[in-house]
Amino acid sequence: MVMTLLMAAFMSISFTACGSNDDNNPAPTDRNLVVKVNNVKLAFIYVPGGTYEFTISRKDSERNAINVNLSGTMNDFFMSQTEVTNQLWKAVMGSIPQQSEQTGDKYPVIYNSYNDISNAGGFIDKLNELAKDQLPAGKKIALPTEEEWHYAAKGGPQSGGYIYAGSNSIDEVAWYYDNSDASTHPVAQKEPNELGLYDMSGNVWEFTSTLVNGKVANCGGGYTSENDWCELNLSFPDNVDELFENVGIRLVIK
Repeated sequence: MVMTLLMAAFMSISFTACGSNDDNNPAPTDRNLVVKVNNVKLAFIYVPGGTYEFTISRKDSERNAINVNLSGTMNDFFMSQTEVTNQLWKAVMGSIPQQSEQTGDKYPVIYNSYNDISNAGGFIDKLNELAKDQLPAGKKIALPTEEEWHYAAKGGPQSGGYIYAGSNSIDEVAWYYDNSDASTHPVAQKEPNELGLYDMSGNVWEFTSTLVNGKVANCGGGYTSENDWCELNLSFPDNVDELFENVGIRLVIK
């Protein structure tokens, strides 16, 4: 029933940019906001702010870990309901990366580096320019910080305290090593988390804007990951200029 209602909301005619008495501080009822670029839509879910306190484990490829305590007060923001797809990337950039094996519209875009996305004139700059008249006053599209990513993935104030994004059963919410058939999958095919965000565990790792000793903190695990790499209590710092077959993009408006 929950899945049915969420998908109905996603497809309904009311799924348009929401108004508010104060666009800089969206009201709790403003759940959806849609950005449209060249007839391609990217839906954003309202994430209500609140206090947070959690410990994340930053791991390297050898599984060495440094535990980091994160706490504070989170402002309201919007997060994209899905990972950025090939369709949206093509609408903004003209074509998808040539290395991509899965070229379907609804597959998450891959083979981009953090620098490709974040540098001046890159994907985010171009998307902001194309969407500037659709955004709340004073707001911009960006990569989430590591704190924002974990806060939203855990469900924000609605958190159920799950191991993965929306469930303690990984197969309900994630494409990962055991069920992915060694491939990415179209977005939003598994159950969402408490906020209605899809694929925050598995399918592809997701860049954040947080740099750790010159490396970008990636979160969520991907289709090549074993189940423990998809848990919400970890991140994986990696090279900012490297192209990845298993890392994609999720965006925020803030």
